[in-house]
Amino acid sequence: PERVRFMDRQMKRGCGFLTFHFSTFAPQKYAADVLRWNGGYFQWEQDGKRQWYSAIRTLSAEVKIDSPKHPLSRGLKSFELNDEFYFNLRFTKDDPTLVPIWSVSALAGRKPDGNVVAWARQREDGGRGFGTTAGHFYRNWENASFRKTILNAVAWAAKLDVPAEGVESKYFTHAEIRE
Repeated sequence: PERVRFMDRQMKRGCGFLTFHFSTFAPQKYAADVLRWNGGYFQWEQDGKRQWYSAIRTLSAEVKIDSPKHPLSRGLKSFELNDEFYFNLRFTKDDPTLVPIWSVSALAGRKPDGNVVAWARQREDGGRGFGTTAGHFYRNWENASFRKTILNAVAWAAKLDVPAEGVESKYFTHAEIRE
């Protein structure tokens, strides 16, 4: 509870907030906080029991860019990704500040937003939130579109201008990292 209170103070001062893969899981007692901070989460608990609303599926599929005009989508095009995707997420209903960024139609999630696997939210306090359920496999960092999305999200959530072609980066191999 003290960590949630600390995070809530940061959010109220306009801090950015990102969730990535497993960090999209939220206990039911903090669901309202996470929804306020970034607009979505993986729901694995109902009425205090492990009763999943959300789902997990590992596959190679096309990742579609849902909001190409959003600053976070700069330089992005649809791409192929093999990942452990979480889907059928809980989102704030009818939230005009919530923008889907990625979806994977091969997941065949619930309508209307069950295939969304990355999203952004501009909070009322001026802060920005981003979440993606992708990121299970380290090898996905080799994918330039994956890296660009995550780096665009970090820049956007920090209230920096995302470059017109997105944030460019190099993939570092394990050997280069050890070096």
